[in-house]
Amino acid sequence: MSVIVASAVGAFAQGQIAFQNNSTGQLISISPNANGTGATTIGTNAQSVSLGAGPGQVTFQLYVNTNNVAVTFNADGSPANMFLVGTTTNLGNTSSGAQGLFNGGNPYLLSSPWDGTFQIEFVMYGFTAGHAETGHSAVGTGYSLATGTSPVNATFGVGAGQVLGFTLTPVPEPGTLALGGLGAAALLLFRRRRS
Repeated sequence: MSVIVASAVGAFAQGQIAFQNNSTGQLISISPNANGTGATTIGTNAQSVSLGAGPGQVTFQLYVNTNNVAVTFNADGSPANMFLVGTTTNLGNTSSGAQGLFNGGNPYLLSSPWDGTFQIEFVMYGFTAGHAETGHSAVGTGYSLATGTSPVNATFGVGAGQVLGFTLTPVPEPGTLALGGLGAAALLLFRRRRS
């Protein structure tokens, strides 16, 4: 009996978040261009599928931290100073209504210390196979975790603590970055010699 009570208390001490986007206004898209132009909703046409964004091909990760921490990002776009708490893929469904959606759980239970006693901030991060295309949402700040049987607040939307959809873009290859650096260095050297 005490084990059942302890389990119930433990479940009520976990914070809960909506690790999904279930609104057609907050879809995830993918672009063949680094600046995000020409983006299409993942899985909706041959171009997005050719970029590795067919049904079940895009991985999404949920990162959290305490509220009002300045978020920094790695070169691939993933949060550098947040905690990874969940991973899922986009819906493996060819229905056009399901494209650009993912559902990692609603409610999605977070472990300690994310117990719902304080507000958090979160970032949704997505990538295709081999991290060829990556992208992340804006930082959702002031998000209140649900506890117990309370309804879970939506993460995607236009309300306080929510984020909108986002676009995955190509990650430059290391060789491309190195060439860009060499070009910039050559321009500086040429400029210095002229003066």
